[in-house]
Amino acid sequence: MTSGVQTKIDFKTVQNYIKENGYKLHSGAKEYTNSKSRLLLECPKGHVIEMSFTTFKTGCRCRHCWKQKKASGFHKANFVLPGSKGKK
Repeated sequence: MTSGVQTKIDFKTVQNYIKENGYKLHSGAKEYTNSKSRLLLECPKGHVIEMSFTTFKTGCRCRHCWKQKKASGFHKANFVLPGSKGKK
């Protein structure tokens, strides 16, 4: 049984996770207090964004890229699954 106390994720782990997901981390260890600290990240397309590691780890990514995909019609609501006869 756990006590409910979470251990702090060390900066090196954060750095590696962000890099493995194709992003660059511009914030340094001094700016990192815990996983809710706001970090400066750069997406693979060069957009610089601010986001906590907690948010990044949940799957949130660059809002600029997301807006571009949405504007170009690339949104999951636009996909039709095979066999669904055009129903969304």
